[in-house]
Amino acid sequence: MTAVLLDQGLPFSATRLLAERGIDAVHVAELGMGESADETILATARTMGRIVCTLDSDFHALMALTGASRPSVILIRKQRLNGLAMATLLLGILTRPDLELARGALVTVTDSGLRVRRLPVVSGTPGSI
Repeated sequence: MTAVLLDQGLPFSATRLLAERGIDAVHVAELGMGESADETILATARTMGRIVCTLDSDFHALMALTGASRPSVILIRKQRLNGLAMATLLLGILTRPDLELARGALVTVTDSGLRVRRLPVVSGTPGSI
C-alpha cells in the first residue's frame, strides 16, 4: 500500500479522501509536526516509509543537497486546490507505476504536467520523464 505524509499547507481533508481510496495518508498536523523543520519531516517520512507531498520547494532542494535516495517528494505547484482536487491530483500521481515512487523520485506537478527526477540527484545526470 502506498503511504504518504501531507505537509502543512495541503488541505487536511485530502488525507481522509485519499484514505477512502486506499492510500495510507497522514497529515503532519496529525503527528503534531505542523511547525516542524523540513529536515525533521523528511526524516520522519523516511522512517515511516512515506512519500512527502508538499507545496514547499525546499524539500526538493534538501533532497538534492544531501544526496538522499528516499523519501520520494511530490511538489505541488498548482494554486488553490481544495481537498477533493488535491486528493484527486495526488491519487493520479500515486497510482502511476511508471514514476517508481518506491525507488525514490522528486516529482514536480505544474499546470503543464509532471517533471520527475530520480533519486539520488547526481549533478549532470538526466532524470526527467
